[in-house]
Amino acid sequence: MNSTEEGAEGPKNPLEAALEIDGQWVVEGGLASRLFQKSALGKPLSGGKLALQPAELMFC
Repeated sequence: MNSTEEGAEGPKNPLEAALEIDGQWVVEGGLASRLFQKSALGKPLSGGKLALQPAELMFC
């Protein structure tokens, strides 16, 4: 069964959606940490958040 068939399960722990703030996309939590530490994407913000440019968001 593939993901388009009825009854398919989604991810066990889905990620929260990025929020658009002043032309940047903001992600937080573990996703923000992984993207910055492993991929050098985004600009760290306070509170464990990461600001991404639209082009960077395409890699998420």
